[in-house]
Amino acid sequence: MIEFSADDEVYWVREWPKNNLVIDDYSGVNFSDLEDETPHIHMEKLFITAVCCQIIHICVWKTPATQSCAARNVLKQLSMIMKGWFIGVLLGECLNPEKVTFEYDARAPCLMPATGRAST
Repeated sequence: MIEFSADDEVYWVREWPKNNLVIDDYSGVNFSDLEDETPHIHMEKLFITAVCCQIIHICVWKTPATQSCAARNVLKQLSMIMKGWFIGVLLGECLNPEKVTFEYDARAPCLMPATGRAST
């Protein structure tokens, strides 16, 4: 179901399966930026992306908090990577979180990304 182009280093869905996860055909909705897909398929992709991102959010952030700053940073990175994967592959868009901050702990390796902003 998911294709990979080694030349472009991009993942994408070539043929969207006919699952009919959403009932309406959304023919009355104007999606001017859709190229090769119908409004129905686009709404299915939005629905599946939202469900996958919500599952990741619940699995990562609704579990008991860890005591380790490093573990919290890794969980935050994992959450962003997984959400970015679904948004990129299914919708062809990028994930640009605006207010993401990572924790810095001078007592031990905090596993904060080099580009991450530290919060105290």
